[in-house]
Amino acid sequence: MYRIYRPNKKIHRVKPKRVNQIIKEAHGHRGLMRVWKFNIDSGEKELRLNKHNLIMDDTFNYDMQYLQGINASNDARIMHLGIGDDNTAPTGSDTALGNEVYRVPFVSMTETGTGELTTEFYITATEFTGTIEELGIFGGLYSYDYDGGTGLDTGELLARVLYSDTKASNEELLIQRVDTFS
Repeated sequence: MYRIYRPNKKIHRVKPKRVNQIIKEAHGHRGLMRVWKFNIDSGEKELRLNKHNLIMDDTFNYDMQYLQGINASNDARIMHLGIGDDNTAPTGSDTALGNEVYRVPFVSMTETGTGELTTEFYITATEFTGTIEELGIFGGLYSYDYDGGTGLDTGELLARVLYSDTKASNEELLIQRVDTFS
């Protein structure tokens, strides 16, 4: 419990839940999602999303457990990007997308700076077309490839962001996930 002393000697208590929220925002683990859209007919490239996303409470717990030497297996390793068509606002307690319709494995994972990891996902013109309302980063030992839909809703949801778009058959998407630890 944090105490702030004022000259009149009254003790003002800060609610622990709000303290945790301040710590999450100010320190630790932050995620950024970038979505690049490529039109294969015209060659145009457009940055469609450059937004910090909500990291799930379970991900913070994995980070803490790793430092404690508990659960140090690949439980939080980034494996897939999930695409969904539900635009319900993300909450920290989410464990799945609102309605996952497709997923792709990561194509590259690079340490791009001190305490910074960039993971890239690519969706080709023929892989997926349709409505996108949400993106999710999935990981863990039990996160599986799409495989005709059998891999949907598998693994641990590590982060989620709303992204409203319709992908056409002449477009490709490059999604970059940047995790920063400070």
